[in-house]
Amino acid sequence: DRLEAFTRKGEDSGTIKSGFSPSALFPGTSLAKRNEAAWKAFWTPARTATLHRAIAGAAQQTGFARDAFAPFFKSIESPGTPDTVLPERLYGLIGISKSWKTNTWMMMSAVHPGPKYNPAVFYKEISTDAIGKMLDAHWFTQRLSNLLFDMFVKMGILCGVGLVVVLIFYFMDLVLVVLALLPVAFALVCTFATYHLLNMPLDIPSLLLVVVVFGMGSDYSIYFIGSYQRYFDEHDPAMRPIRAAVFLNALSTITGLGVLALSGHTMLRSAGLSMVLGLGYALIGTVTLLPPLLRLLYPEPGRRAGIPSRTRRHGTGVLASYHYMETYVRMFARFKVMFDPMFPELAEFIGPQDKVLDIGCGYGVPAAWLMQRYPGVSLFGVEPNQDRVRVARRAWGSRGVVIQGTAPGFDLPNGFFDTVLMLDMVHYLSDKELLQTLASASSALRPGGTIVIRATVPTPKLVPWERWLEQGRLFLKRQPFFFRSRERISAIVQQAGLTMVHAGGSAPGREETWFVCTKK
Repeated sequence: DRLEAFTRKGEDSGTIKSGFSPSALFPGTSLAKRNEAAWKAFWTPARTATLHRAIAGAAQQTGFARDAFAPFFKSIESPGTPDTVLPERLYGLIGISKSWKTNTWMMMSAVHPGPKYNPAVFYKEISTDAIGKMLDAHWFTQRLSNLLFDMFVKMGILCGVGLVVVLIFYFMDLVLVVLALLPVAFALVCTFATYHLLNMPLDIPSLLLVVVVFGMGSDYSIYFIGSYQRYFDEHDPAMRPIRAAVFLNALSTITGLGVLALSGHTMLRSAGLSMVLGLGYALIGTVTLLPPLLRLLYPEPGRRAGIPSRTRRHGTGVLASYHYMETYVRMFARFKVMFDPMFPELAEFIGPQDKVLDIGCGYGVPAAWLMQRYPGVSLFGVEPNQDRVRVARRAWGSRGVVIQGTAPGFDLPNGFFDTVLMLDMVHYLSDKELLQTLASASSALRPGGTIVIRATVPTPKLVPWERWLEQGRLFLKRQPFFFRSRERISAIVQQAGLTMVHAGGSAPGREETWFVCTKK
C-alpha cells in the first residue's frame, strides 16, 4: 500500500513515468477501507438514482430485462469489504519470492524513470519513506566506478607521499630526492600518454599501475643514485654489477608481469600491459635521464680557496667537500662541525704551510676543515677502514693522500711531516701499540715537529654519555678499548722520548683533552 502511494506521488511529480504496485489489484486492509470510503463518498444517493434512470431507459430500448442490471446496482450501493489476502499462486506473477539468505519474503517492483528523475534524490526519498531498497544499475555502476577511482587515487597519493617521506629520510637532500622521483614521474607520464594514444580506458588494473611504479620503479633510481654516492664515477668497475643488478631486477619483473598481457582474461591482460609499460618506462627513465644529471652532481672533486677561521662560511666549505655523499657520511660531517669543540682549536696547533700526517683520519672531517682554513696545508692520512678511506680520498681531493693501514703497523717516510694528528683514536690502542705508534710518528717528524693528540680522559663527570656510547659501540663490535688518565698518557709520551708541551681540556664539561708534544 505504501509502495502504491509512493508510486502515485512520483508520477504526479514527474520523478516516475510509470510503475506497478500489487495494491492496485489486491489492496491491503487500510487501503481497502480507504477505497471503500472513497467509493461511498462518490456514489451519493442522487448520483445512484441518476445512474438507475439512465441504465433503465437504455435497457428498455435495447430489450434487456428490467432486473438484468440488479447485481450491478447492488455492487454500487453495497460494495462490501474486498478480500485482502493475496493468493499465493500469484506471488511469482507480481514479483514476490522468498529470500534464500534471510528466509524472508521480498517483492521486486519495476518503475520507469520520469523526466525529473534524479537517482540520488529518488534514493533519499525512498529511504526516507522506508519503502524498501532501490537498485539503479546505471547509477550503481557509476557510483562504483567513482568509488574505485577515488580509492585508487587516494592510494596513489598516499603511496607517493610515503615514498617522498622515505626518500627524504634516506637521502636527506632535496636534489637527490627529486632525482630519485624523476624516473617515476617519467614512467607515469609516458604510460598514461601511451594509453591515450592507443585509445585505451583507464581501468582498475591501470590505476594499480601508480602504486606499483611508485613501489618498484623507484628501486632502479635508488640503486643508481646510491652507487654514485659510493663510487662517484660511472666508469668505476664496481658500478658494473650494480647496473647489471638493476637490469636483471627490471627485466625479471617485466617478464613475470608481461605474461599476464597474453591472458585471455580482460582484467589480467590489462594489468599485464599496464605493468609492462610502467616498469619499462621507469627503467628507460633511469638509464637515460639519471646518468647525465648525476655526472653534473659528481664531477672531479675540487678544492675551494682557504677561508678565514671562526666564520660561518668555514663550516659550509667543509660540508661542501662531502656534498651528495652517502647520508650517514654527510650527517656525520655536519654534526661533527656543528657540535665538536675541536673547531677552531685545532688550527692553533697547525702551521699554515704544514705537511700533516693524520693517523686514524676516519672520514677526514678535521683534515678537510684544516684545508679550508689553510690553503697551503697538505695532508697524508692513515685509516684502517676501507669505506672511510674512500670517503676521505673524495673529500680531500688532490690536496691529500689517504692509505689504508692500522697503527702501529704502517711505514712512513722519515723526517717528512711537520705535524702528526692522533685525534680521538688512542683509546683503540693498547699501551704497547700506543708506544709503538708514537715512536713511528716521532720518526716521521721533521726536527721541531709536533704530535697533536686528542684523547678522552675519564673524569668524575656526572653523566659521561658520549664515552658510554663509545664504550657500548665498541663492546657490541667486541673491540677492546683503553681509556686512560692524563697521567698515564703523559707517562707513555715520555716513554716514547717525546716532550709534553701542552695538556689541557678541549671544552668545559667535556672529557676530551689535548696533548701536544715534540721531540726532545
